Amino acid sequence: MEFTFGTYKPDSVQIFTLLQLLKYLGFKSINIGNAEITGVDVTFTGQGKFFGLPATLLIGYTYTNPIDLNAANDTSKTENKNILKYRYYHSVKGDFDVSYKKIYMGLSFLYGSFMINIDKAFEEPVIPSSNIYILPGLKEYRQKHNKGTFVFDLRFAYEISEKSKISLVCKNVFNKEYMGRPGDIRPPRSVSLQYTLKF
Repeated sequence: MEFTFGTYKPDSVQIFTLLQLLKYLGFKSINIGNAEITGVDVTFTGQGKFFGLPATLLIGYTYTNPIDLNAANDTSKTENKNILKYRYYHSVKGDFDVSYKKIYMGLSFLYGSFMINIDKAFEEPVIPSSNIYILPGLKEYRQKHNKGTFVFDLRFAYEISEKSKISLVCKNVFNKEYMGRPGDIRPPRSVSLQYTLKF
């Protein structure tokens, strides 16, 4: 199954204007039928000492090779490649925790390689030779940000008692600008103070 952007209207509906057409634009999950996805997923976890302090570590790596065996017949993609749309070759995740008495510190990160193929409709004008785009500037953005993205999160916590804890959490520490999917700019750096109380 592959999400494909297009115009999907009931057979009983007649389209006469561009505004009527826009009403039925969207994604539909389509059975492309002939695909082959191979890959490997490896995860390492461990517990031990880090400079004499209790620590835990998790690192995971996933490689996928999402081949569209119908690629010769598919003109809806941005690249002339046989890779399924909205897929990544590589993704990495990691998490590290260390503690000292009642103080805890953690670091986590995510990496996703460049999303090679998306729907061509997002990068081309709605009407040929016009200046009307569904997502203006997306093509230029993807050309500039084509190396994949590392995103780091950092957290600190202090255990006040067995039932209460205060935490400082920083998401996207380096304020990386990146997309989860076309048009979906992920949140910038954020810092939050949390208090947890168990009853």
